[in-house]
Amino acid sequence: MTHILFQFISVLKMLIEHVQLSEDVLTVNLTSTLYALAGFITRFHEPASHRVRLKFCGLCDAIFSRKDIVGKLKEGPVRQHVLDIVLEWIQDPAQVCLKLPSSFLVS
Repeated sequence: MTHILFQFISVLKMLIEHVQLSEDVLTVNLTSTLYALAGFITRFHEPASHRVRLKFCGLCDAIFSRKDIVGKLKEGPVRQHVLDIVLEWIQDPAQVCLKLPSSFLVS
């Protein structure tokens, strides 16, 4: 399932980056799409999902770096929820248990 998500995000990002957006494309509610997609990605916890999460962050960067799109997005609270979900994905390095191979241990 993560492969399908990765491909979907890649296509959406390519559309955002390389297509001159018309009024028809801008009528799509991108903020709600991002929110639904982020909520769906959160359900996955296997290592392959980290790659999808990174790709999603790249998509968010592509969308929010375009001034012609950001000016039309009016859902501030929904954007805040997307940011909250992404921040939940970030782990505190102090809480991550790092397991090093025995060759790295100093005796």
